[in-house]
Amino acid sequence: MKKKFQMFMAMACYAFGIVSSVYVGGWMMLILPVQRLLGAYSAGMLSLSLVIVSAIKIFLSLTVAGFFWCVGYAGYNHFIGTEDPDWEAINQRIANQRDHSGKEHES
Repeated sequence: MKKKFQMFMAMACYAFGIVSSVYVGGWMMLILPVQRLLGAYSAGMLSLSLVIVSAIKIFLSLTVAGFFWCVGYAGYNHFIGTEDPDWEAINQRIANQRDHSGKEHES
């Protein structure tokens, strides 16, 4: 049951990261500013401050999207874990190599 819960939480975190990155980075910071610029231009109400704020939002949209995706991915790794499944075998192999190299120097 614990494994299923961890898998559910991991997938929920990952889905949150993807959905929030698309919504915040893609929609709120990329598409909406472009729509507002086009709407203001059509209405003849385009101002320098609107252009500057929209340009900053558009410029930073991918950075913000990447941040939200990274937060979701970090949550995913927290619940799944990133430890190598053969970690103990790797440590044993390293210990054996140290033992063999130590015996060669003693002779």
